[in-house]
Amino acid sequence: MKTYFSNSNLFGLKSNIITALLMMIASNFTLAQLNAEDSLFSEARAYLSNGYYDSAVNSLNKLIELNPNSADAYDLLGNVYSLKGGFDKAVAMYHMCIKLDSTAISMYGNLGNAYIDAGELDSAIAVHKFLTTKDSINSYHFIDLGDAYMKKEDITQAKNCFETAIRLNHYSSRAL
Repeated sequence: MKTYFSNSNLFGLKSNIITALLMMIASNFTLAQLNAEDSLFSEARAYLSNGYYDSAVNSLNKLIELNPNSADAYDLLGNVYSLKGGFDKAVAMYHMCIKLDSTAISMYGNLGNAYIDAGELDSAIAVHKFLTTKDSINSYHFIDLGDAYMKKEDITQAKNCFETAIRLNHYSSRAL
């Protein structure tokens, strides 16, 4: 007995094959994009670790063009700008980073420290106070808050922060 395919069955088979091919092409494109992002991120970190800040910025800008939603790229770009002394640009990058990933506590710490370096001490204090409420057992948040108070020359508040950091971590040389 012969089996006959009707046009509708044949069309369904062709449609499934075309769909599968398109999915394979799309997944290969996505994989290639992820590989390119990883490569650019690694390249930027290598430039950064060797002190080639402008090259790191170029690599990160390419990565952001490829994936404008990469919070990690904005965070690393903020780090590069901080190292270059461009604290206003660093603050802008950290804000962008937090806008994309508000759950990353370390990014808030970077923002607070960039505010300290930029001389925006009230903003730094606000960010670091926020961090101490979010993660009240991390001595580093209290140390950073103490640093902001020291820059503001509020010695009493700084001392309280450093004492809290020492209570949380007796071995914290930064707090001592």
